[in-house]
Amino acid sequence: MVRPLPATTSPLGEHDTPVSRGRYEREKRARIDAENLLEQKSRELFETNERLQHALKKEREIAEMRVRFISTLSHEFRTPLTVIKASVERLAKIDSRDRASVEAKCEAIQSAVSRLTELVEKCTKPPAV
Repeated sequence: MVRPLPATTSPLGEHDTPVSRGRYEREKRARIDAENLLEQKSRELFETNERLQHALKKEREIAEMRVRFISTLSHEFRTPLTVIKASVERLAKIDSRDRASVEAKCEAIQSAVSRLTELVEKCTKPPAV
């Protein structure tokens, strides 16, 4: 509710005349417009905040999914690579007639395992912020 403006006292102690009806209505309308604008902007701010909260929640969920994926990827690659590497090391120790051929194959397998291991390391390294 808007109350009429009271008469004011000038610095000299004299009473000013009451505010005109037209000025009063203009100021009343301006206050109502300002209140409406404030309410509208507050509502917009609230809605924007809600959208940001939702986006933040989604981002956290995606980050958590990424961590789980990388963990699974790491395990799924590392386990077979370890088995392959151990088998190659045992194969390299076998005494055979065509030792050069076995060694060449073992080196190729070890090289591939090393490349895959490096790839897993790069994929599982946390991103730089």
